[in-house]
Amino acid sequence: MSSQSNPADLISRGIQRTTLSTSTLWWKRPQWLKQQPSTWPTTEVNTYSYELEVRNLHVAILQTKKGISSRFSKLYRLIRVIAYCKRFTNNCRTSKANRHTITLSSQDLGQALTCCVKMAQQISYSQEIKEVGEKQEFAAKCTLNTLHPFPDKNNILRVGGR
Repeated sequence: MSSQSNPADLISRGIQRTTLSTSTLWWKRPQWLKQQPSTWPTTEVNTYSYELEVRNLHVAILQTKKGISSRFSKLYRLIRVIAYCKRFTNNCRTSKANRHTITLSSQDLGQALTCCVKMAQQISYSQEIKEVGEKQEFAAKCTLNTLHPFPDKNNILRVGGR
């Protein structure tokens, strides 16, 4: 279909309001649409075939252990987002009558902070956390050896001594 028989092109070409109000193309449609489809104008489409070259590529991907914490510049925002996400998942698991919709409580924010600390420790000390959980000896080069690490009741890695 040529641009001359496309009513939408009238507007894109900046037609005057008075001309548009009397335009049969705009109000009635192109004349060829009133005819049998076999008589409609055809547009020749050129299709090209390309020979694609096959190449083998080797790609190396560096993955860093970044969690959700890298998306927020302020800790309190991260804590609130995690608290709302935890609330959402809990609300999805309960009936409508038992859902929490009030503002976040200090308990909600405390649980979210615990979650943040666990994520940060998992990113930085995943091997050490695994070793403490398995009650193994730390490697000699471990930076936490002198601090006597232990897991608390929330499985957060704590250190003893000074």
